[in-house]
Amino acid sequence: MDFELDGVRIFDGERVIRNGRVRVRDGVITEVAARPGTPTHTLLPGLIDAHTHVYGWVDNLRQALAYGVTTELDMFAYPPSLANELCGASEKATDMAELFSAGTVVSPPGGYGSVVVPDMPTLAGPVEMNIPAGAQSGQKMRLRGRGLPGQPAGDQYVQLKVVLPPANSPEARALYEEMRRTLAFDPRADLAR
Repeated sequence: MDFELDGVRIFDGERVIRNGRVRVRDGVITEVAARPGTPTHTLLPGLIDAHTHVYGWVDNLRQALAYGVTTELDMFAYPPSLANELCGASEKATDMAELFSAGTVVSPPGGYGSVVVPDMPTLAGPVEMNIPAGAQSGQKMRLRGRGLPGQPAGDQYVQLKVVLPPANSPEARALYEEMRRTLAFDPRADLAR
């Protein structure tokens, strides 16, 4: 894609060019130059929304682009197949923000111990991720070299979200009550009183 923007105020994230021209060849910026005159528009770099929830809706990506957001990082997109499909579609599209997904992590049925997530989506591609036994909701884990590309590549952080089964039956409530009686655990013990 080749085009030229002339007579624009340019902000590149660090400095302002009062009036200038930007040339793009084959989708790559090849020239940014100051020019005499008065600008008619302002050109900004694309914004990155580093914590969003797209909820699988393409329209959310289109709306983000309309507001200048060119990249979205979705937190715990679900289901994974839809997240992967949207990431692939957004990479090729020009009418929506590009989507990266932090993935969805679930514990195995019947227990919450050490978990291996075989295809955790990262900015650098899927990776096997080990979640240690005893990990807590809100805990952050670092995936070294799996973040934004560069020399060296950045790290990607995953924030765990532990979702408990609902106590929506007498049996489930009885299990929670048994845990309360059996385990000496006070979730408020560390809170200031």
